[in-house]
Amino acid sequence: MFDILSSIISPFRPYKSFKPEIKRGFVYHKSYEKLENMSVIPGKKYFQLKERLVKSDWVKDIPIFEIDRKPEREELLLFHTPDYLDDFFELNLTDNIMSSEIPLTYEIINFFLYSTRGTYLALEMAYKSGGIFANLSGGFHHAFCCHAEGFCYLNDVGYAIENFQKNYGKKNILVIDLDIHQGNGICYCYGKRTDVYVFNIYQEDNYPKKEEAHLNIGLPSGTDGKEYLAKLADALDLISREFQADLGIYLAGADPYEHDVLGGFLLSKEELITRDQMVKLYFGERNIPYVIVLAGGYAMRESDVIDIHYNTLKVSLTGNG
Repeated sequence: MFDILSSIISPFRPYKSFKPEIKRGFVYHKSYEKLENMSVIPGKKYFQLKERLVKSDWVKDIPIFEIDRKPEREELLLFHTPDYLDDFFELNLTDNIMSSEIPLTYEIINFFLYSTRGTYLALEMAYKSGGIFANLSGGFHHAFCCHAEGFCYLNDVGYAIENFQKNYGKKNILVIDLDIHQGNGICYCYGKRTDVYVFNIYQEDNYPKKEEAHLNIGLPSGTDGKEYLAKLADALDLISREFQADLGIYLAGADPYEHDVLGGFLLSKEELITRDQMVKLYFGERNIPYVIVLAGGYAMRESDVIDIHYNTLKVSLTGNG
């Protein structure tokens, strides 16, 4: 009886209920709610974003799937090294762990494990349905295969790509990373691959040390929305002639926002909506299924970060601004 009542009350659907006829959806896990605000990191944004979504009329017909399990070690080993995973799971404070800028706790471990699995599930559902799915976390693009970096311990994008390719065969995957910080962990691991195309627009005079990718566009602090969107349009045109993608992964960082404390770009919320519309149009015109992950966002007001992520999801999953 309790299980029946829980299924009625809960906004989540079990992942096993997914069918390819479902073309839009989110993935989420309650472990996302355990993350606290840390320094400039709005850890509570995941829970607050989910709460705003479930109260929105446009989400009523869009399912939120509950992430089914943590990744298996063998799955993580397709991207991360054995020694690094040993340190991660055992909370060993080695150089490869201490290179992160956030403390490692059991709550953090669970958060990253479920976030990582979530990006894979979103990619799998997008592929099976030909649609658009979003992980209400993810985008931890600074993690390398053998060490943590920035606010990232596990690279969910790398995990998703490697496990997807293993389970479904080689597909051409386009990674569009529009976080203000270059996704150096993804660039380092995929920058020379022929089946994965990595495109970044980032702030040149900002963290981290830059790595090679297929298309890197570094812009200076003070870049406004007009210049940024023009560069994005030119880049998407170039990519269309260089790479034929089967799937896409979009890191929709909120940190190009003009009031972000870790960024130096000057994009308004409206210009970030235009950015998201351009990405959706690119994939939509070519019938490319894609996944959205949140990536960074560190505005002075946490509500601004929630607004930007919410707008990204609404634009992407409904077509409405």
